[in-house]
Amino acid sequence: MHAPVHRLMPEGLPAETGIGDVSVGAKLAAIDDRRRFILAVGADVELATGDETRGLGEDHAAVAPFVLAWWPFGAERRWLLQGGGHLDVPLEGEEDPHAEVSAVLSWTSPLGVTPIVEIIAEFSTGGGPVSWALAPEFRWEFAEAWEVGAAVRIPVDGPREEDYRLALGLIRHFALPQ
Repeated sequence: MHAPVHRLMPEGLPAETGIGDVSVGAKLAAIDDRRRFILAVGADVELATGDETRGLGEDHAAVAPFVLAWWPFGAERRWLLQGGGHLDVPLEGEEDPHAEVSAVLSWTSPLGVTPIVEIIAEFSTGGGPVSWALAPEFRWEFAEAWEVGAAVRIPVDGPREEDYRLALGLIRHFALPQ
């Protein structure tokens, strides 16, 4: 479940702060060989809960299928190279679906701290310019299956809706019953 809180400061307008579009979804590791390769698939349902007139939401519901792949490498398999693809398909309106592809490099320390660098390309499937962003992040596994993290997404090329996006998160990993 994602419940983003946005802080927008548009030039010449008052700042807006509030909850954006909430999403609920699931991810399943279809291939889970932590020594060689991990492949996960899933989907989120995004609900139009954010106030679009204040810039906090998209004013439509959407389904967002995704696929993620990880390749562990290096000593003790602490390094990960990740690739991902997300598709955001509006369930109403005339907006074209948007896609996002990303590449990620991370390393996890013996203390459970993971610095991450992500490169992101976002585009409309109907054509048009590509927006590129860089996202330095970190996560810390403070207890088994629990992580906290933070990321900042910085646009580097193409059209932009914001100067940066800060994300804070609490993550819980659930194992499937055997």
